[in-house]
Formats: sequence, C-alpha cells, structure tokens
Amino acid sequence: MRHKRTSKFFIIREVRRRVKRVHRPVDLFDLAAETVEQISLLADEKSIVLEGPSGAHVVVQGDRDRLKQVIVNLIDNAIKYTPAGSRIAIAVEEAADRMAALSVADTGVGIARENLEFAFDRFYRVTTDRGEVGAGLGLAIVRSICAAHGGRVSVESKLGGGSTFLMEIPRA
Repeated sequence: MRHKRTSKFFIIREVRRRVKRVHRPVDLFDLAAETVEQISLLADEKSIVLEGPSGAHVVVQGDRDRLKQVIVNLIDNAIKYTPAGSRIAIAVEEAADRMAALSVADTGVGIARENLEFAFDRFYRVTTDRGEVGAGLGLAIVRSICAAHGGRVSVESKLGGGSTFLMEIPRA
C-alpha cells in the first residue's frame, strides 16, 4: 500500500509540470462523450445508467490526456459510490467568466458536510461501509490537473443524497 501511495504522490507532483507542455484545443463535450462510452461497462456491471453528456460543445485549451483523466476519475468515483439501478448525469456547458464547466452528478451515498472541505486532500478518504478501496489520491490528482489548466474543481453533496462534482477550466 505504501508503494501505491508514494507513486501516486509523485503523479500529483508531476501533473503540473507535464500538463503545461501540451495545450491544444480540446472539445470538452466530445471528450466527455468518448469517456462515457469507454467507461460505460463499469456502470453496466452495477446496472447504473450513465446519462449524457448533455449540454454544449465547448472548446478549451489543454492537455487532452490529463482532462480525460479528470473525467474518468469523477465518473469512476460516482460509479463506486452510487447504488445499483441508479443514474449518473454528465453535462458540459459554457459557464461565466469564459469558463467551461463539466459536471458529474450522482445519487450515491453523498459526503457529510463536515467532510466536504477535505474531499480533495491527498490521502483523505471518507469512511463508508461499502468496502470501496483506493489510496485517497484520485480527487487530489483531479484538483492538480484542474489547477494546472487554470481552473478549479468543487463539490456539492448531501449525505445520503448524492454528489455533484464540477470542473471549471478556461474556454479557448
């Protein structure tokens, strides 16, 4: 377990350095649609319906591979913490201040208010009785990638009522 944590720690540190080198136009809607198609098998295994993406084609300047990593992580987390037979909605839209927004909304277990401020901290994991495994680095990596693109990530959640993760990065 220590090896996994150490290697993921270095991933977080390297993300900012690497992502700055490869900025090209990326259609966030197309990238989300491609990712939903590729990750849908995981959702199918739990009889979860992935909806979307809905919204608009929005172009950003960025590292396509790192942006895909963000989308995969957010959808994978939603699948892990959403009960079988539920839905997860993905949307892309133009946001205020020349930002592009991608949201992943689930009807999962949610996050207690007192834990929200720690959701993006390295090695932080909310304790659940679902037995999900991980190093607690996925959302920290998401935050690092968003920051490296001049953006941010946030979450709104209610314990027992699901979560909505929102990535915002500047439009091209």
